[in-house]
Amino acid sequence: TPRYSFPEVRGLEGHKAKAITEKENPPVTGVIMHPGDPPFVDICCNREVIEVDKDGVVQGIPYVA
Repeated sequence: TPRYSFPEVRGLEGHKAKAITEKENPPVTGVIMHPGDPPFVDICCNREVIEVDKDGVVQGIPYVA
């Protein structure tokens, strides 16, 4: 069963979180969002948004958007 929530990646570096989410749910593509990046205007069920701070550390729980 694919996973859609990855609370355990909060606090990790963005690229590590991306690797975990893509390994655990292969149809999903992890997209790292930095502060100031424009939001997506569409909803895509195979895109996992990973929000990081200025240092590249995951701040929230990644979500499908």
